[in-house]
Amino acid sequence: MAAGRQLKPTLDRLKRTSRQALRLATDAQAWCNRAGGGLTVTVSRRDLLVELAYFQCYIAWEAFLESAFLLYLLGRTAPRGGPVHRYATPPTWDAAKEFVVPEGRSFASWAAADVVGRSERFFRGGGPFLGPLSSRRALFEDARVLRNAVAHDSGSARKKFETLVRKKIGTLPAGLTVGAFLLTTDPAASPPSRFLYGYVEAMETAASQIVPC
Repeated sequence: MAAGRQLKPTLDRLKRTSRQALRLATDAQAWCNRAGGGLTVTVSRRDLLVELAYFQCYIAWEAFLESAFLLYLLGRTAPRGGPVHRYATPPTWDAAKEFVVPEGRSFASWAAADVVGRSERFFRGGGPFLGPLSSRRALFEDARVLRNAVAHDSGSARKKFETLVRKKIGTLPAGLTVGAFLLTTDPAASPPSRFLYGYVEAMETAASQIVPC
C-alpha cells in the first residue's frame, strides 16, 4: 500500500466519478430530446447511456466502500472523524485485503449489506459504516438489483428488476428498460426526483457520513 493513501481522496474519487457519470446521463437525455440539428440519439441508445452512467456510479460506490473499509482497518482517520477502534490491525494494504475475505471464498463482496455485517466484526460498534449503511439498507439492496439488471443478461436479474419496478411505481410498463426506469420520477420522492439521481445522491450522502471531511 502506498504510504500516502488517505480517506479523503477515496471520497473525492467517488464524487468525481458520480458527477461525470450523471453529466453523461443528462447529455443523453438532451441528445434524445433534441428536435433537429446537433447530436441526436434514439430512445434505446439514450437508455443504454443512462445504464452505463448508473453502472459507473455503482462500481465507484463499491470501490469507495472497499477502499474506505481497508483504510480504516489500517488505522487511517477521516479529516473530521476520530480514531476508529479496530478488532484487527493488519500491517499492510494487502494484508488488510486478506483479512476481510470470508473463509472459503476467494474475494470479499462490497455490497452494502455485506459491509454492514463485516463492519461489526472488525470495528467497535460497526465503526463509521453501520449507521449510514443500515439506515438505507433497503435502498442499497434495490440499487444492487439495478446494477445486476444492467450487468447480467439473465432471467433471474430481470425478474428481480421487474419486482422492484412494481414495488416502486405500482406497475410494469411493457418493454421497460433499466435506463428508462432510472429516468422515471420516483413517486415517493419529495421534492420530485428521478430514480437515477435519488440512488446516486444516497450513495454520495452515505459516503460523506462514512468519511466526514
